[in-house]
Amino acid sequence: MAGKWVTCHQIGIYDFALTKGKKYQVLKVKEDLREIRLRGDNQRHRWYPTWYFDLSGGDVPILKKITVDDPIDDPFCDYVEVTLTLSDGNRRWCVCATPSYFQRYIEDGIQAKEVGEGENRRVALQLLGAPKFAPGGKTFLHFNIPHLVMFSELSEATIWTAMKHMDDQGELEASSVPYSHARMENDLENE
Repeated sequence: MAGKWVTCHQIGIYDFALTKGKKYQVLKVKEDLREIRLRGDNQRHRWYPTWYFDLSGGDVPILKKITVDDPIDDPFCDYVEVTLTLSDGNRRWCVCATPSYFQRYIEDGIQAKEVGEGENRRVALQLLGAPKFAPGGKTFLHFNIPHLVMFSELSEATIWTAMKHMDDQGELEASSVPYSHARMENDLENE
């Protein structure tokens, strides 16, 4: 493997030395194949865990752009949909929200929100969960949204920074869904 090129797909704690998507030449390999030695972005040679790399040297998609699909009405109490565009042309989708939005939802119920622009501007209801009944008749709400990312404050800058960090750590895929699948679900909800 020494002399081969590998591609970083996760930077871990090495943000000073590795760049996701960048190719590095392997200088040495430990006998157990768990670590490889290479020269990082900081020009220093060191050992890195092999799980940070695509050992075949293939291309690794990286986050190129985010699109906040809804207006952010209140940065401290809101819920927005975000489209993620990757370097390979694929798009993914997730929901970004603040904890106070969910607290308000639990206390006040469904909230109407204006979405879209121009001729496509409309009022949408964000139904996140229906009340459930526990034994004894007590009602409660619960949420299960695997593609939800929570923020203390919403802005395009905070969303970009968080999404870029999650991408660098290899967590973006687990925190989002493929765009076509997400849009299909939304289209069905709007019928």
